[in-house]
Amino acid sequence: MNQPHTAAQLVDTGPICCTAFDDHRLVWRPCRTWHTPEGYISVVTEIGHDGPSVTNATGKVYAALQRVRPGCRVIEHYLADSTSPERFAEILPAPPGVTAGVRVGDGIIWQHIPMAELRAVLGDPLETTRPAGPVEHGTWPTEAGR
Repeated sequence: MNQPHTAAQLVDTGPICCTAFDDHRLVWRPCRTWHTPEGYISVVTEIGHDGPSVTNATGKVYAALQRVRPGCRVIEHYLADSTSPERFAEILPAPPGVTAGVRVGDGIIWQHIPMAELRAVLGDPLETTRPAGPVEHGTWPTEAGR
């Protein structure tokens, strides 16, 4: 097994719930949070079932996680599907004056992050705790537990 290059520790695996920006429906998504020497990193996964996507609640997800862990890096995670590979993007506040790629109303932008970069920081739990299904009763099936 690969060992993480830093002392990243998985500290929370509870789901996050926010409302979508466009119609205010609830969005429940798996959220895994690690503590690293540089601070917290939360990975919120789109699990592709009915309801708004995590993208439609990105600004609120970011704000909610910042309230709990100020300065936390927030990563949006999409599992592989028939049209796209697995991918990660960091959610960032849009710099002043930047409008290209900024979601209206949320004031956030996305920055692609290679999986290898995250794996180097977070280690094996990035993959062994990968959600494999919808959130049910506060937990979700993982790739390891399938």
